[in-house]
Amino acid sequence: MTVELVSGYVLHQRPYRENSTLVDLFTKEQGRLKVICKTSKKQKRQTLPTLQPFVSYWLQLKKQQTLLSCYQWETNASPFKLNGDTLYCAFYLNELLYRLLPTHDTSTDIFQLYTQTLSSLTIAKNTLDIVLRRFEKQLLIALGYGLPLLYEAESDAFIEPAKVYCFVPELGFIKATKKELSQQAYRCFPGRELLAIAEDNYLQKSTRQSAKRLMRLALRELLGDKPLNSRALFPVKRK
Repeated sequence: MTVELVSGYVLHQRPYRENSTLVDLFTKEQGRLKVICKTSKKQKRQTLPTLQPFVSYWLQLKKQQTLLSCYQWETNASPFKLNGDTLYCAFYLNELLYRLLPTHDTSTDIFQLYTQTLSSLTIAKNTLDIVLRRFEKQLLIALGYGLPLLYEAESDAFIEPAKVYCFVPELGFIKATKKELSQQAYRCFPGRELLAIAEDNYLQKSTRQSAKRLMRLALRELLGDKPLNSRALFPVKRK
């Protein structure tokens, strides 16, 4: 049996047998892990804190063959102050990581991105959607599915602001035909919007709308047909 100390966050958890919880952790050292967290009677008397999302922990993991278990944990930073829409956004981040990250695949870039995004959510007011778009865009890059927003897929020519392009999954952007514009308009984007998204320039409302639609299309290819439960938390106006 080996013992390891890791730092991380709770992505998802559910009850597992008596006095145990099956927890998906996102750790800095080892990426996403599935861990059985056990609370003994002695620990209950010592008031071991309940594991909560959006709180950074030190966790002591014990490994026996392929099974990871955790008996000790403590916070190592103040919890992020999230409520209302900011809390819903944070649950959305967690569900994306839970669905998209493989286990035992370390990515300090994604861990840092997640921590920074939680911090950004606490101070964002009317820019929550921008915080989410930047997270989605950087997550796709870190996973190896970055969007080629500056070049055409078939010719490597620069995207032109005045042209309209059709997004083709696993390929990129090609000049939209009349048929695509009429039958697949949801996949078509003005070049100026793609260039603005590439620069993280969301001053225009139209750019924010295009970015939301584009990220949904790109993420759908990775998530499959199963919907994200966290999207149901948002008010109808945000869907």
